[in-house]
Amino acid sequence: MTDSRTWLAAIVDSITDAVTSTRLDGTIVTWNRAAEDLYGFPASEAIGAAAADLLPEWADDIGAMLGAVAAGQTIRFGDGELTRRDGTTISITFMASPIRDADGTVVGQVSVAADISAHRRAEERFRQLVKGAPDGMVIVDADGVIVEVNAQTERLFGYPAEDLVGRPVELLVPDRFRSTHVGQRKAFLGRPTVHGMGVGLAISGRRRDGSEFPIEVSLAPLDLGPDKLVSASVRDVTDRQRAELDLARARDEAVAAAQLKSQFVAMVSHEIRTPMNGVLGLTDLLLDTPLDLTQRRYVETIGSSGRALLTIINDILDFSKMESGKVELVDADLDLRRLVEEVTGVAAELARDKDLTVSGYYPPTLPQLVRGDAGRLRQALLNLVGNAVKFTRRGTVLVTAEPAADGAVTFAVTDTGIGIAPADLDRLLEPFAQGDDQADRRFGGTGLGLTICRSLVELMGGRLEIDSAPGEGSRFSFTVPFPPASTDGVPIGGGLAGRRMLVADGSPATLRLIDEHARAWGMTSTACADSASALAALRAAAAAGEPYDVAVLDQSMFGADGMSVVDAVIAERGPGPPRVIVLTSGAYLSDLVAKRTGSVDVLARPVRLSDLYDSLVQDGRRRAGATRGTAPLAPAAATVLVAEDNEVNQLVAIGTLAALGYRCDVARNGLDAVRLAGSGTYAAVLMDCQMPEMDGYAATREIRRTGHRVPIIAMTAGALSEDRDRCLAAGMDDFVTKPIDRETMRTVLERWVRARPVDHPRRDVRDTVAGRLALLRNHQPPAATDLAGRVLAAFREGVPERLDAMAAALRTGDAEPLCRHAHDLVGMAGHLGTEDLAALAQDLQKAARDGDLATAGEVVHHLRAEYARVAEALSDLA
Repeated sequence: MTDSRTWLAAIVDSITDAVTSTRLDGTIVTWNRAAEDLYGFPASEAIGAAAADLLPEWADDIGAMLGAVAAGQTIRFGDGELTRRDGTTISITFMASPIRDADGTVVGQVSVAADISAHRRAEERFRQLVKGAPDGMVIVDADGVIVEVNAQTERLFGYPAEDLVGRPVELLVPDRFRSTHVGQRKAFLGRPTVHGMGVGLAISGRRRDGSEFPIEVSLAPLDLGPDKLVSASVRDVTDRQRAELDLARARDEAVAAAQLKSQFVAMVSHEIRTPMNGVLGLTDLLLDTPLDLTQRRYVETIGSSGRALLTIINDILDFSKMESGKVELVDADLDLRRLVEEVTGVAAELARDKDLTVSGYYPPTLPQLVRGDAGRLRQALLNLVGNAVKFTRRGTVLVTAEPAADGAVTFAVTDTGIGIAPADLDRLLEPFAQGDDQADRRFGGTGLGLTICRSLVELMGGRLEIDSAPGEGSRFSFTVPFPPASTDGVPIGGGLAGRRMLVADGSPATLRLIDEHARAWGMTSTACADSASALAALRAAAAAGEPYDVAVLDQSMFGADGMSVVDAVIAERGPGPPRVIVLTSGAYLSDLVAKRTGSVDVLARPVRLSDLYDSLVQDGRRRAGATRGTAPLAPAAATVLVAEDNEVNQLVAIGTLAALGYRCDVARNGLDAVRLAGSGTYAAVLMDCQMPEMDGYAATREIRRTGHRVPIIAMTAGALSEDRDRCLAAGMDDFVTKPIDRETMRTVLERWVRARPVDHPRRDVRDTVAGRLALLRNHQPPAATDLAGRVLAAFREGVPERLDAMAAALRTGDAEPLCRHAHDLVGMAGHLGTEDLAALAQDLQKAARDGDLATAGEVVHHLRAEYARVAEALSDLA
C-alpha cells in the first residue's frame, strides 16, 4: 500500500497543471510541484493551511466552491485572474471535483488549475490585429454565430458590432444564398484544412440596407483552446471587379482594333494584289514580244516598280501579322544545306547587276535535316541578304550556317557594304526605322525588314545580333535551336573516295566549302587561291606522275577572255588531262566551253554541292531532265482549266500558261468550273477564290464531292496563312498568290501535273466491284464458304485500319510502315477493282519510298475521301 501511495504521489507531482486537494473545511491536504509554481507557495507551507488564507481574494469563491462540491457538484471556471504570492497576476482555468470515501460520502475536493496567460496574450494580440486589419474580420463559432467583428466589418456591412455579435453569420449573406451557405460552412468546419472554400472565395455580401456587393472571403480555422472558431477575412472587391471589367473591355476593344487593322491590311493587300497581277503579269508577257531598246527599258521599269510595290505590301502584311501575334511556326523536317544554298542563290540573283561576289558556306558537320520551319527561317535569311545586297555596291556578301552547342545552328550574313553607325544600331530594329535619313532617300524601303527578321528569329528561340562599322560592312547573325529530324537525310559523297581534285577559287568561302566537303567525300583535295598556283600545282602533279582527276576552276580568275586557265589545263597532256569543272556567274561561258571539249563541265555560281557532286560522279553528264538553264517543258497536250472572272487576270493566266507550254480553257465562275472539271479532261484547275455565282471554295467542295481527283490550285490575292488554310480545308491541293510569278506557277504545275494522271471518266465503282465479287463466287472452290463475302468484309475492315495506321505513321514521321500499309492497300483495292483507290495507294507508296512525307500526307487525305466515296457506293453490296 505504501508503494501505491508513493507511486500515486509521484504521478500527481509529474502533472504539469496545478493539482491540489482540501477537506470540506478548506484545509489543504495535497499540493503538487506545479501548484508551487502556479500559486507561489511551497508545499511545506501550503499543506495544513486554509485555502482561503493563502488566496484571500478568492475566499468567497472558495467558500461557494466547497459548498457546491459538498453537494456533489463539479465546478469549472473557464477564465479567472489570480494574484500570485509575488504580486504578479496571471489568467487561469480552474476545475474542482468532489472526493468521496468508500461509502460514497463527500469528504473533500480535488482541483486542477492551469496558467493560460500566454493564450490570453495571444488572443489579445489577435484581437488587436483584427481591429486594425484593413479587411473586414468576422470570427464565427462552430454554430455559425458571430463572436467578434472589427470596425472595417461595421463599415462594409453597415451594422454596429453589437447588432452582429451573437447573430448567425448568414445575416451577412443574401437571402437566396443562405441555405447553401449553411451547408458550405458546416463542410468547412468539418475539414477546414482541405475544403475548397478556404481561400479567395468570391461571393456576394448583404448590407444592412439590403443592398448587395461583391466580396472575396478567405477562411481559416482558429486554435483557441476547446472552442472551434473560424476567422473570415472579408474584402470589398467592387472597385477591383470594375477595374477588371474595364480592363477586359479595353482588351476586347484592343483585340477588335487589332483584328480590324489586320482585316484592313489584308483587304488592302488583296485589293492591290488583284490589279498588280494584271500589271506584272502583262509586263512579263509584254517582255516576251519584240520591243526596241527604249520600249524594253520602259517595260522593265514598270515591272521593277511593281515588284518594289509588292515588296512593300508584303512587308506591311508580315509586320501586321507579327504585331497581332498570328504567326505560328510549322514543325517539319528541314534541309538546312539546301536552304542555305537556296538563300545564297537568291542573293546572287539580286546582285546580278552589281560588282558583288556572293558565296555560301556550311561545314560538312552541319546536320542535313533538323526539325523547324523552313519558310520562316528562309524569310528571315532573305530579309538579311536583301539588305546586304541593297547596301553593298561592291565586294562580297557571304551566307553561312555552322553548328553551335546543343543542336543549335548559327546563321550569319556578312557584307562589305556601307555599314551602320553605332548610334543607329539600337533604332535600326524598330518598325519603319532606317540607318539614317540619307539611307532612307538613297535606298528606299519600308524599314520593316529587320523588324520582321528579329521577330521571326525570336519566335524561333534565337536573338538577332549586329556587328557593324561605317564604311567596313556588317554582320547579322542569330543562333536557333533545332531538335533532330524525324528521318535521316540522304547523304551525298559516295563513289568519290581516293580521287584527286584541285580547286581554285577567288572566294575564300567557296574555296573552303568545296575543299572541306571534297575531303569529307574521301577525295584528296588541293586548294588554290589564284590561277598561278593552280597551274603550278597541276603541272607539278603531272610531272610527278600523279595527275589530278578533276580541276574545279573559278572563271573570274581566268583572265580577260575567260579561257586562259581552261586552255592551259586542257593543254596539259600528261597521262591524261583532268576533267575541268568551271564555276561561273555568266551563262555565256557554257556555250564557249561546250564547243571546245566534252571534258569540261560548267556550274553556276554560287555552287550547289549537289550539282558539283553530280558532275563529279557522272563525268560531266547531267542527270536526266536537269539540263542547266533550260526550263522543263510542260507534259505534252496538258490542258489547264482557269477558273477566273476577272478579264485582266484571265489574260495574264492564259499568257503565262502559254509561255510555260500549257493549253488552257477558261471558266468565268464557280458553276462553270464545276461543270468543266467534271469532264475529266484537265491536268489541273487554277481556281480563283472569289467569283460570282459560286466562289472557288464552294466549287472545289462540289468537285471533290463528285469524286474527281483533278489537282486544284488556289489562285488568290489573299496572302495570309489563314487564306492558305481555308483553301486546303476546302479540298484544294496547292496555293499561289497574286500577282502570279511565272516561275512559281511553273514549279507548282510541275509538282501536280507530272505527279498525277489526267482524270478520266470513271466506270461506276459499284458495278466494277459487283462484277469482281460475282467472278469470285463463280470460281470459288466447292469447299470454300462465301469467298466473295470474306474479301468484301476484309476490304471494309482493313482499309480503315490501314488509313488510321498511315495517319499514325505520318505523325511519327516513319516512312517504312507508311510504305508497307500503302502496299497492302494497293493489293486490297486491286482485288476488288477500285482502280482510283489503288492508284492513290501507289502514289502514296512512291512518296513514302522517296521519304516525301508532305506529299504522303496529301495523298492520305485523298485516300480517305476516295474510300468514303467507295464505301458509300458499296454500302448495299453483300
